[in-house]
Amino acid sequence: MSKSIEQLVENIKEINGKNLVSVVRFAENSILILLNEIDTDILISNSAVSGRLQKSGYIPLYLTRDYIETSSDVYPLEYIRMKKADSIYHGSNLLDSIEISQENIRLESEQKIKGSLIRLTQIILEAGKNMRKLSRTCFLAIDDLSMGLGGMLYLAGAKISGKTSDLIDNAERHFKIDLGVFKTVDRWKNGSAPEDAKKTVYAFYEKIEELAALVDGMAV
Repeated sequence: MSKSIEQLVENIKEINGKNLVSVVRFAENSILILLNEIDTDILISNSAVSGRLQKSGYIPLYLTRDYIETSSDVYPLEYIRMKKADSIYHGSNLLDSIEISQENIRLESEQKIKGSLIRLTQIILEAGKNMRKLSRTCFLAIDDLSMGLGGMLYLAGAKISGKTSDLIDNAERHFKIDLGVFKTVDRWKNGSAPEDAKKTVYAFYEKIEELAALVDGMAV
């Protein structure tokens, strides 16, 4: 544990005392702060340390034990990411004891992938050849698609990772599907524009269609 995160975890422990259940890092830079209870006063008391976490490059997520235990059917993809904890800084990972329905995982994976296809369809209809609007929609879609790929890999018993590029690579190997255009869009999102933006958007759309058919046929 680096000194910066060690100090931040100590601050979280001091602020929350016995109300703190655990502090867990997942998906590389997300920090789950699990509390017994949360109200507005507790959130305000944690606002400063939450800000310091964000300045240090982390994404803090404050949840209660009860919320975790009753919401696995609503956010199964988020929960399987939390299950794959990178580090446990305090307490234990409550997600280890939570059963997550495979059918719920498949359903949300399908929703993420098909939802991306629907949104991109609408933007193409509305924006036509406006690459600025189309590219923004592609950037949002790649985040949802990586979540969907993570769910598909989890169901298949394959390795999942917090990095979008790693998820794409693993999905290509496991499902024997060429996702090169997903890598192109991910690089575009991170500042490396493709030579032919129009061709990339159209190829991206067609590949999402192919992936939607694949997830639709997955058995659990």
